[in-house]
Amino acid sequence: LDFVDDIDKKLQDTIDYLNSTAGVKSGIDKEFLKKMIADTMEQIGSRKESQINVEIKMVTDYIKAHYDENITLESMASLVHKNAYYFSVFFKKYTNENFKDYVMRVRMEKALEELNKTGKTINTIALEAGFADPHYFSKVFKKYYGFTASSVRKK
Repeated sequence: LDFVDDIDKKLQDTIDYLNSTAGVKSGIDKEFLKKMIADTMEQIGSRKESQINVEIKMVTDYIKAHYDENITLESMASLVHKNAYYFSVFFKKYTNENFKDYVMRVRMEKALEELNKTGKTINTIALEAGFADPHYFSKVFKKYYGFTASSVRKK
């Protein structure tokens, strides 16, 4: 998508030139060119937004399907061909949630769903939600929801 930003900049530079006195003196049909440039910029923006939506959906779908696995920032960045730092900023910008918090939310929601809908043990649910240590899961669950996993079972 960097090339799109480069094109965007060049188009904006062209508009600035057309609005300058040099552009006026050149006798170019400014309004026609400005309209063409504006239309091109809109199309590029639309494609860029579409690509971003595809990448975010690819990552979030992967996380929802593989929440029980070790999901790292680096592996998700690689999935969409970005470096980890850029991906972290990218993910936060387009989801309004940082990557780590998103993964934790998905895991907590799945765990709560399993607690409510199945008779599985809390230890089993913890492992299936991607937590290697059931005690850590219980601590995180209580902090996340404000009540214990075992209290869900007592209802």
